[in-house]
Formats: sequence, structure tokens, C-alpha cells
Amino acid sequence: MRIDTPAPERIAPRCPHFAVCSGCQLQHVPISAQHTWKRQSVLTGLLEAGCDLNNAEIRDVVGSSSEHTFEYRSKITPQMSYHKKIHKNDLTPAARALPEKFSDRHLTIGFSRVNSRRVLDIPECLLATKAVNERYNAFRNELIATHEQNCREGVLITKKKKRLLSSRLFRDDLRGTVTSDPNAFVTQVVGGLSFKYKAGIESIGSTLKG
Repeated sequence: MRIDTPAPERIAPRCPHFAVCSGCQLQHVPISAQHTWKRQSVLTGLLEAGCDLNNAEIRDVVGSSSEHTFEYRSKITPQMSYHKKIHKNDLTPAARALPEKFSDRHLTIGFSRVNSRRVLDIPECLLATKAVNERYNAFRNELIATHEQNCREGVLITKKKKRLLSSRLFRDDLRGTVTSDPNAFVTQVVGGLSFKYKAGIESIGSTLKG
């Protein structure tokens, strides 16, 4: 796919991994246009489901304002991957420096590539909140340090351990707490409405209080 004539509304994505990382697909779209598109998606979905909207009011999207194009996403699930063979651009500098004899020296922590199961090493998500990135960065540093020590000492990582480390949840309740427990309940207030839900769900919509 190529872009022959960019739309007038198109903006330059800020993330250097955009279009390669599968984490987001709309950074080239202004936040106001994203809200319009999301509202229309909800409307289309309701109509396709057979809902009668003659007397319904579909309100505008609430949440991130036009000033909050970045640092608004409250949940990320970075992936971890150990490989015997991996593209050098997917390695951290520290991993490249380790002796070649360690078959599992290739550790990448980040997000999957578009249309691929390969993990792209990404130290920060520009869409995630500052609190989420702080916890994610601390987790990355700890995991990398442990991995490098294991390599130096010749400690092998079992397949079971690799599966346990395959992904990690970071959910920000926007009130000072970031949890990695998918079953923990968090509460967020959006547009005057209070939502209570489990940290591991993909979208808000469990308990609504208004």
C-alpha cells in the first residue's frame, strides 16, 4: 500500500514505530476526526445489530480532549519473546553485546509487529499514560537485567517460564494506581460517568454508575 495524495487532515505520526507496531493505527488522524470515526462506528454497529435508533440519542465521544492526543491510554499489554534467531534490529543494545553461545540471549520486550507474531522492542508507548510507562519501564529494566545475569551465569529459561513471561498487563485507574492483576477492579470517571470493571478486560462496559 502507498499514499499517492495525503488527505488534508492527515498529520505526521509522532511514534517512530507507527505502521510497524500493531499497537495503534490512527496516529495519522487528528483526535477530533478519531472521535467522529469512533462515534460513527458505534452507530453503524447498532444499526447492523438491528437496533431501533429513531428515538435514540447518540452522543459525541467523551474522554480525551483535543489536547490529549497522546498519554491517554490507560492499558497496555506488552509482549516478551525469547528467540534463538532474531533480526538484529529487534534486539536491545545490551542483548547484542552478550556472547553468541547463549542460544536464548535474544530477548525482546514490546509489542507485536503488524500482521506478525514477532515482537518489536519498544521501550515506551506514546499513547499510554505517564504512570503506565513508568511501571512498564521499571518492569523492562528489571527483566532485562535478570535475563542478562542469567546469560552470564549460564542459567537456562524453561519453556514454562517463557510462557509465564509472554505478556504483562499494565492498567492505570487514572487516580494514582497502576495494576498488573487482570482480576483487580478499577474505577474510572469519564464524562461524569463512573465505570467499574476488571483491569484485564479489553474495553470499559462492566458496571455503570451515573
